[in-house]
Amino acid sequence: MEQEKPSLLTNILMSLITLILLVVLFLALYFAYLNLPGPLENLNIDIDKPEGQEVFSQAKQFYPHMKFNHQRITYHINQDCSTQQKQRVIEGFKEIQNNIPFLIFETTLETPDIEVSCTEEEKTNTESDGKKYFVAGEGGAKEIIQTGNYYIITQGVIYLFKENKKAIQCDYPNVEVHETLHVFGFDHTNNPQSIMYPLLTDCTQTLDQSIIEELKRLYSEENLPELTFENFTATKSGRYLNFNLTIRNTGSINSEPFLLTILDNQEVVDTREIESINFGAGISLQTTNLKLIRKNPEQIQFVIDKENKIKELDKTNNIAIINP
Repeated sequence: MEQEKPSLLTNILMSLITLILLVVLFLALYFAYLNLPGPLENLNIDIDKPEGQEVFSQAKQFYPHMKFNHQRITYHINQDCSTQQKQRVIEGFKEIQNNIPFLIFETTLETPDIEVSCTEEEKTNTESDGKKYFVAGEGGAKEIIQTGNYYIITQGVIYLFKENKKAIQCDYPNVEVHETLHVFGFDHTNNPQSIMYPLLTDCTQTLDQSIIEELKRLYSEENLPELTFENFTATKSGRYLNFNLTIRNTGSINSEPFLLTILDNQEVVDTREIESINFGAGISLQTTNLKLIRKNPEQIQFVIDKENKIKELDKTNNIAIINP
């Protein structure tokens, strides 16, 4: 018996089915190529870090850019200080305020920026030039936070010792100004005419113009956060991105909350809400297998505060660029 041959229509349908199966297979293989992890690639990250302009000053501080992060400085004078000691401390604050008008000193019963204490202690220096000089006080920054751009003073102390009758007596509050400037971060100088000379040799020692200018510079600057990337590493496996990074606030005040945006060829892949970062502190983020839009993007960007909703010292270092 003769076998019936397939009709033309049957042949066309079979060819069409075969073609569809081949297309489906190709698409499945292409989808797998795009989405299945591939060999792990280490990625180079480019972060624009502008060169900071170093400011040189004759006024020497213990650390560079050492300051309170506000202009209104509060103080508290303890009850162990005599009326005369209290008066001279206030006169010392007024002397600094008169030379740097935007620095305001005011008393408080809350936690002060500067705590003033007067003890019964009596100290002497070793002899110098055949004379013996008496140490009348000590002062300095008690707590400092290093942020990266600044050394922020969070608490200062002044100790005034018992007055020695043999010590030089001045109408000008030399000792009080001297110790207050230690709180503001200024070190001793080898200039005997300076208020910051380690010994009170006579009453003509004056507040250095270089210190005045440095205080004006430091406290005329706007206090702002400064967010930047640190310790950033990234790898890619096919279409999947792994990264580990730190965002640090190197400015002088806490930041407001902001968004970290991740882009694939300028298209947003992901956004992360970041809470406020304290000055000097940082936050670490680690992610594995973040799916990109493309398998081989020309560029991957990480952008801090893409919408420019917060003000910073410098916005030019808010972008990290990966060129796979």
